[in-house]
Amino acid sequence: MLTDPSEPQRETEQYKIEIEKLFVEYEAQVYRCAHRGLSHQDAEEIVSSAFLALLPHWTEVREYRSPIMYVMRTALNLRADALQRAAQRRAQSLDDLDETRHHTPGPEPDHLDLRAALTHLSAREEQMTIMRYWTDLDPDEIAQVLGLHGGHVRKTLLNARERLGELLSPEQSPENQTGLDGGPR
Repeated sequence: MLTDPSEPQRETEQYKIEIEKLFVEYEAQVYRCAHRGLSHQDAEEIVSSAFLALLPHWTEVREYRSPIMYVMRTALNLRADALQRAAQRRAQSLDDLDETRHHTPGPEPDHLDLRAALTHLSAREEQMTIMRYWTDLDPDEIAQVLGLHGGHVRKTLLNARERLGELLSPEQSPENQTGLDGGPR
């Protein structure tokens, strides 16, 4: 049986048309999913990359009940990667800042600075604290990036904040500490 040599090319062109139709229909939704916590340009790159990643897998994905979910998952994974890289860059810049401070002549501050206090946390607490307060991710986003449950992230952040409070307020002994209502804790 002879096959038409242009058949694979026609099939590929058909796939491109199907993917383009999916793009036109769902681009705005995928963009909204990718944009939170990222710049417009980064979100646009993620959307493009997510739809481009679809092409080699289209023969399988097109049979899914909802092929757009493949694109959404790809976009979320790419967004998580971008957020994690941003967090690592910020952590590195904090390290650089800390190193610069220690090589700068002049008096040292008479209080324990936040960077030094962070080193007293566990690696996981430090990572989550940086992601929360320097990259401005909410606990659910941190959970997504790290592959954890949101409740675990919230509890870890609570413990880290309490520990940082103790480290940054060394003059407060436990018996002198009060709760928000002014009573003892």
